[in-house]
Amino acid sequence: MEELNYLPFILLGAAVLLLAIFFYYVPFLLWISAKVSGVNISLIQLFLMRIRNVPPYVIARAMIEAHKAGLKSLNWKHTIWQADMLRKWFMHWYLPPRQI
Repeated sequence: MEELNYLPFILLGAAVLLLAIFFYYVPFLLWISAKVSGVNISLIQLFLMRIRNVPPYVIARAMIEAHKAGLKSLNWKHTIWQADMLRKWFMHWYLPPRQI
């Protein structure tokens, strides 16, 4: 009988799993979108946002919109404030009220 070699399948599965974890924690496409829009944000900053449970998509989108609106000198306090306001607005208008 011919013996099946499972090592290539195991290595392929591990590589796919590692790539999925990498692209979850490092939002590479979001970084490319920010760079194309002209926003100066590093890939490490996006990675650290994900580790700190800060939504990098909301922050990066707010920075892109601010850059398109003409705000060239934008610091992180304004961006985090804008993301917090967006989150509060979403929770107020789109989530049903809690029943006590």
